[in-house]
Amino acid sequence: MIGATSWVAQRAMLPAIAASHDARLVAVASQSESDAGQGFGAERSYRTYAGLLDDPDVEAVYIPLPNSLHRPWVERAAAAGKHVLCEKPLAPTAADAEKMAAACATAGVTLLEAYVTPHHPRGWAIADLVARGHLGALRFARAVFTGVLSRRDDYRWRPKMGGGALLDLGVYCVAPLLGAAGRAPTRVEAVASLTQSGVDASFSGWLDFGDGFTATLECSFDAPERQSLEIVGADAALTV
Repeated sequence: MIGATSWVAQRAMLPAIAASHDARLVAVASQSESDAGQGFGAERSYRTYAGLLDDPDVEAVYIPLPNSLHRPWVERAAAAGKHVLCEKPLAPTAADAEKMAAACATAGVTLLEAYVTPHHPRGWAIADLVARGHLGALRFARAVFTGVLSRRDDYRWRPKMGGGALLDLGVYCVAPLLGAAGRAPTRVEAVASLTQSGVDASFSGWLDFGDGFTATLECSFDAPERQSLEIVGADAALTV
């Protein structure tokens, strides 16, 4: 694991690996702390990311770095022959994501985005209900993920580091809407509230999937905490 002092690494991924019977935490790397893996069973620690990638015992790497650093370190991990689990969003742009996928394909390693919903039983249940037609023909959907990001020094407030509410929270809204529709929208409209630095503090969008199905989404760093998904069909509605 590189960037092992990140919040998601310390609060989620490292404890999960330590509790798993199917994973071995060979090494962690942090440029700021020498004991980032302390208490999680890490066999060794590196002060450079390159040092970890050079370790022949490391088979796969988890990358929870700021968004702007995903592509260079995914490509370096692939070149080192490591499978990669990269924190969402996979990349700030589609072009970067395509380059990352190509690099991993060329190296013969797996690239997976660390986005939980498609792998969660609740996500499976929602997809199954929609796919089996229990809601009938889809009419409307609304996905919301908002909260207050109070740490003003957080990289997600910095545009050059791939910050913004849409990139950080938007996947939780856009992905289930695309999954329900089963196709890309034919028309998209959106409005963003930008900070002085140019980062979207709040973002709302409207998507037209055709055949009478439209959807809205809301994501924000400066609104009360709300997480919800509603999918409405001609026969029934689903709310999470």
